[in-house]
Amino acid sequence: MIRAADALKHCRAILEAAAYDVEAREVDELGPILIAETLYALVMAVAVPEEGIERFVEDAQAALTRLAAVHPSPRSWDLYLVLVLEEDPAPIASRKPGSRF
Repeated sequence: MIRAADALKHCRAILEAAAYDVEAREVDELGPILIAETLYALVMAVAVPEEGIERFVEDAQAALTRLAAVHPSPRSWDLYLVLVLEEDPAPIASRKPGSRF
């Protein structure tokens, strides 16, 4: 299984390479998350299991909206939620090279 910490580590590297300021946080209903921001955008990245994803989406959207409201700014209009699915690597490993599915 791809663990939340590993998935968020890769997300952090991508966001930092794109010049976002990134901070790791813990949210009660979501667990570990990343908050990434620029002057104009706020991003929350969270690793979620496939099962129960709907609950995670709702909780993450609410948490991101609350966070943006703490310090209103132009970035409040550009809120992005990145969901990284935790998955079993076996199905991926069994794919044929070059196959997307």
